[in-house]
Amino acid sequence: MKLSIITTCKGRIHHLKQTLPRMMFQWDVKPNSYEVVVVDYGDPDNSYTWAYREAQKMKFKNLIAVKVFNNIKLWNPGRARNIGARQSSGDILFFVDADIKLGKTDVRTVVDVFERENCVIWRRDIFAGAKGDTNGTFACTRESFFIVNGFNEIGTGWCLEDIDLFRRYECFRRSSIIKDGDLKISVIRHGRDLRTKYSGYENTKANRDDGVRKFQNTMNNVNPKGWGNGKIKVLRNADIS
Repeated sequence: MKLSIITTCKGRIHHLKQTLPRMMFQWDVKPNSYEVVVVDYGDPDNSYTWAYREAQKMKFKNLIAVKVFNNIKLWNPGRARNIGARQSSGDILFFVDADIKLGKTDVRTVVDVFERENCVIWRRDIFAGAKGDTNGTFACTRESFFIVNGFNEIGTGWCLEDIDLFRRYECFRRSSIIKDGDLKISVIRHGRDLRTKYSGYENTKANRDDGVRKFQNTMNNVNPKGWGNGKIKVLRNADIS
């Protein structure tokens, strides 16, 4: 099974500079068995160009750099991740935030789970009280992600779009839970100002509450006009020499 790591960036290049090299340097994986998709969602620091050059420097051929040009004033994490999913080619989609450092064998771990278990999604058990900034790091099958119409693109900022997606995945009854220690990830700690900078909200509580309300109102009609679309520019692995 081929895996696609999907990460996004808007005002977080200082994080991406610490985390992207770890995504492109994984142990115990077959050549060309995974790719990394970086979505520059109107990033003022042009992470699209930086990621491309970093891949060249590391001689990593399986990078897909995507720059989004329209509807980018506010940070829309669901749309950014959906665009990344559309441009990916993996059977497994592994969503990793720009502030998450992977362990050296995490790609192999994720692939092993999906080859061993009959699951469509592997995630933290947030409904049982799991806390922390790693809840949005999860993997799912490409097929199932397209069936549920991806992330709901109606929310902006820190809107808990991952929880909305997890709830819609409950229809499958084929989930597995990431236990502490399964993934060797670590988090780059940061203040709440980064969560509100491009959100359109003054604080994270207002952002969260409005996002939850919007998701509840559209639970049965997610992305009716399509998802993962936009005016974009893409550099694919074949462009990297």
